[in-house]
Amino acid sequence: MFGALWLYAMAVGGAVTGVAAAFGSAASVVLGLFLVVVGNAAAAGPVGRPLLSNFYSTFSAIVPQGSGVSLLRSVSYFDGHGAATGQAPAACSLSSPPAHG
Repeated sequence: MFGALWLYAMAVGGAVTGVAAAFGSAASVVLGLFLVVVGNAAAAGPVGRPLLSNFYSTFSAIVPQGSGVSLLRSVSYFDGHGAATGQAPAACSLSSPPAHG
């Protein structure tokens, strides 16, 4: 469970940090507001994805919160079954730092 929470936090934090590095702090503030207002609602935390409106369903696949909530739900309720399907692996692979060897 801790690993899933860590990946979830790294996906959201990495998105904001990456935008700040590429486009400046003003863009990271705009992205942060977008992720809080739209991303949290599109994550479908308290409800399932089929119950989201079309507007939020579109963003659920884009924002890192959607994949993070799917991963947390899979690990918490289904013992990790289904964590290798859908968008959760993409969020995990995008948020993990590259191996230096």
